[in-house]
Amino acid sequence: MQLYDLVSAGEILEARELWRRMLPANLFFWSHVYNAAVKAATNLSGRSVGPCRAPVRPLSASDLVELQGVQFTRQQGGRMTPLSGGRDEEHFGQVGY
Repeated sequence: MQLYDLVSAGEILEARELWRRMLPANLFFWSHVYNAAVKAATNLSGRSVGPCRAPVRPLSASDLVELQGVQFTRQQGGRMTPLSGGRDEEHFGQVGY
């Protein structure tokens, strides 16, 4: 919502910075089973939502370690957004990112 609001207000530089911070988590979510990845991230943030229902399987132990490598910080309204991650810089600035 904050990203949409920034773009709608024409605050493109601020929107770009927010997207840069969001990208590492999104890259993780998009490259794994989305439901399992988002639930695992939510659980790691301290908000217990439990496991996915069958047939969706939880993330593997190695995927959880990778997810933990995406650093998060609390933002306005309790939202969790990534601070950094290794894969964002290689994609940031390309078409679609």
